[in-house]
Amino acid sequence: MYYRIMAVIFAFFLLSILFFANTWQTSAKDIVIWYLPHPDDETLGMADSIYQSVLDGNYNYFIYFSKGSSSITRMTLTGPDGKIHQLTQEEFGRARVKETLAALQVLGISPDQVIFFDYQDGNIPQTAVEETIRFFAKLFPGSLHCTVNSEDRHKDHQTLARALANVAQEEGLDIYSKYYHVYIDQNFIPSEKTVKKPVLYPDKRKQALAEFTKWAPDNLRYAIARSSTPNLFNVVLNSKYEYFDRDYTGAPPDKLSIRADALFSNLGLGCFIHIADRFALNGFYEFNSSAALVGVGLNFNDIIPSLDLNWTVGYNYNQQQLYTMITATAVSYFTFKALHTYGNKTMFGIGLSVPLFQ
Repeated sequence: MYYRIMAVIFAFFLLSILFFANTWQTSAKDIVIWYLPHPDDETLGMADSIYQSVLDGNYNYFIYFSKGSSSITRMTLTGPDGKIHQLTQEEFGRARVKETLAALQVLGISPDQVIFFDYQDGNIPQTAVEETIRFFAKLFPGSLHCTVNSEDRHKDHQTLARALANVAQEEGLDIYSKYYHVYIDQNFIPSEKTVKKPVLYPDKRKQALAEFTKWAPDNLRYAIARSSTPNLFNVVLNSKYEYFDRDYTGAPPDKLSIRADALFSNLGLGCFIHIADRFALNGFYEFNSSAALVGVGLNFNDIIPSLDLNWTVGYNYNQQQLYTMITATAVSYFTFKALHTYGNKTMFGIGLSVPLFQ
């Protein structure tokens, strides 16, 4: 813990010197600070805006709070020859950093404008993010601070969005904020606050995205972002717009978030009540045996982007046995389910998930 604190202080010290050296004769209004939860979020959600900011002559700095090393994608990286490569978490994190720095250089950002912290992805502490944002907000009043959006389904994205919103509302601070949507997949519906920004430099964004498709293991390049989120990658590549909100759109951080989804599948009908995005109460009516199932589960929304996983353990009232069920929900709607009741065979199903309230 001591060494981590010292590392953060040292990083702040170095970046402060860099800021002062580069902005000695410029206004803080020309400074843009980008806060990212993971590598590749910047290119998928805001590449065109970053490049435009560079062209406008702004001083752009990037703070990453995680290297994204916990993703299970590190176990299934497949090369052009079909061979599967498995990386350690440390190797995977280094590889993600390398491809992201390459993409940023395409957009006009040099490595000395970037800092990577190494908090565990899926568990980035909001207080640490707020302290970081507050530090730079006080250092550069009137500056622009950009991050991801609270409507992104990933827990870390919601954490950063809440952190920036909290700091931006503090008295005595003068900053501007933007919240970019990263997961602009099929389930994305812009709200009234969402700005639909036309992409002005699609070729430059395409070049930056191409850095995430390069396969050169000897150079620590494993096309990670392209492998982990292929559908999102294609959506971004072909999209003519970027999306951001100027105002925070999520629930207050001190409010217990509860949402409910109805599930329709060939196995049965069910309902998930999600509590604080981590726990879920599950009620399910199973067609095959006309059984009522009730259980408690854990949500894992931060392992694979755009894929929500739930593991439930509960009681089958018809068969009077314990059961376990794994549910995977892709792009918020399409579900895949594996249901096993003790002493019986495992059943598999597909269906749709429909939000009831949030």
